[in-house]
Amino acid sequence: MSTTNPNFDVLRAYIAGNEGYRTSVYTDTQGNKTVGIGFNLQQSGAQKQIENLGVNYQQLCSGQVVLTNGQVDSLFEDSVNNAIQGAQAMVSNFSRLVPARQIVVVDMVFNLGESKFSGFHQMIAALEASNWDEAATQMLNSLWYDQVGERGQRDVGSMKLGALLPMANNLS
Repeated sequence: MSTTNPNFDVLRAYIAGNEGYRTSVYTDTQGNKTVGIGFNLQQSGAQKQIENLGVNYQQLCSGQVVLTNGQVDSLFEDSVNNAIQGAQAMVSNFSRLVPARQIVVVDMVFNLGESKFSGFHQMIAALEASNWDEAATQMLNSLWYDQVGERGQRDVGSMKLGALLPMANNLS
């Protein structure tokens, strides 16, 4: 996947739908100061990334300043590209997965970070064996699944089906 691939827009929309969009700092469900589309302000390198946008990191963290839409998009673009690279590095057959399963894996890497995703050994092995039900079961039986609510349900269902499930609030 790359920015020239039409699925990149689908990937971005999927992750953004799971994360939400905020120009001001907020505390995520795990207690991390976050901004934009799931950008963890406490992750390694976050201060430098924020300051490279011309924003005072401390003022952003304290809520004194907000990001522009362009700054949110820039952070998101970098984060998505990093998640794609992480997914490609950790799942040996990533390029051969159908786009929906690629998106689920990238969504998990985006949400968890590479180090935590890499702990999903049995899920990764199931992906590499094209055992979608087992991959979904490994996702379902994880602390991650218990923590992410609707996102987990959507990712598990999409993994099983090989097609993206819609957001619940988009269902009629």
